Amino acid sequence: MTIDEIKTISLVDFLSHHSVKCTRSYRKRYWYLSPLHEEKEASFKVDLDCNMWYDFAEGKGGNIINLAQRLYPNLTPHEILRMLEQEAQNYSYSYIKDLSAVPESNGSWQPREKQEDQEHGTAVSSVTGLSHYNLLNYIASRGIDVQIAKKYCQQVNYDVGGKNYYAIAFYNTENGMEARNKYCKRCIGVKTYSAILMDPPRHAQRCCVFEGFFDFLSYAMFRQLQNFGICIDAECDYIVLNSVSNLHKVIPYLNYYRYIHCYLDNDKAGKKAAHTIILNYPEKATDESFRYEQYKDLNDALTGKAIEPH
Repeated sequence: MTIDEIKTISLVDFLSHHSVKCTRSYRKRYWYLSPLHEEKEASFKVDLDCNMWYDFAEGKGGNIINLAQRLYPNLTPHEILRMLEQEAQNYSYSYIKDLSAVPESNGSWQPREKQEDQEHGTAVSSVTGLSHYNLLNYIASRGIDVQIAKKYCQQVNYDVGGKNYYAIAFYNTENGMEARNKYCKRCIGVKTYSAILMDPPRHAQRCCVFEGFFDFLSYAMFRQLQNFGICIDAECDYIVLNSVSNLHKVIPYLNYYRYIHCYLDNDKAGKKAAHTIILNYPEKATDESFRYEQYKDLNDALTGKAIEPH
């Protein structure tokens, strides 16, 4: 095999054979606990669109050859190539055919969201596990257990106009992220919806739809508290719109599910979005907002902030 052919060996297959298990995935994006260092929150991502990896904790990435060299530093470059060639033959690895966007093998690849953010004046310096005390305090003030937030969110550190900022980061299906702190709410990269599959790549029979990621985190809190007056007592996947303007993107995706539970806001926009989903899937979809009808949204229900009477 040539070096270019070796670069097309699926990173997902390679990691699986080397006992590195995926923690979550969507489409062609796969997240892992980094095989390069110890960690409790997954910061290692593989993008099969270009068959490249990136370790957000280290701020480094590359192709399969770079990764094998990191995992087996005692092997020579020739031995690395020979190992990959033999494994591809012996274990029937799949290949990623369209790699026209892959840069040269210099170990400096960065995920696309970082490049796009720089084009729009926002430069992401790092994405790590949640750790800043201001963010942890903000999460707690919203009634969310920090461990639940750490399971689904990360911390993004970024620069705008030469100034440094940090925020809670919640990824969407196009590698963009909703960035939130006590004072600021913004999207970094592509704006679209998020999907959390409980057993990727398999879809559950049910899914719950939320407007924002704090609503989703609040639902996770209610499940932890076993409040089945709010929650569905069954395995569900979760869809977060990140804005009701993304609803048209979500409608086709919902066809995967047998049951659709709408946990949208108790306001005009939320009711309209739930009505649209039900119109498209009248036999599948249910508006669950009656479960928290005295509150504007799930997070207000969690924190006990009832709608004020007019």
